[in-house]
Amino acid sequence: MLPLAGVAGASDVFLGGVISYSNRIKQELMEVPAGTLAAYGAVSDPVALAMAEGVRRRLGSDWPWR
Repeated sequence: MLPLAGVAGASDVFLGGVISYSNRIKQELMEVPAGTLAAYGAVSDPVALAMAEGVRRRLGSDWPWR
């Protein structure tokens, strides 16, 4: 199995990503609202969605399946 970046043409569709454990990074880099973290916890569906949306905004990407 090849890593995603090892597939020919991957750079045409994969801009990058962020792996974050720290709530500070989730808030500062991925723009997750503190209230979302407090209400649902760091490991929750609402926070994961907020992280994905924040990274999407930061990288200037889109979600074509939405």
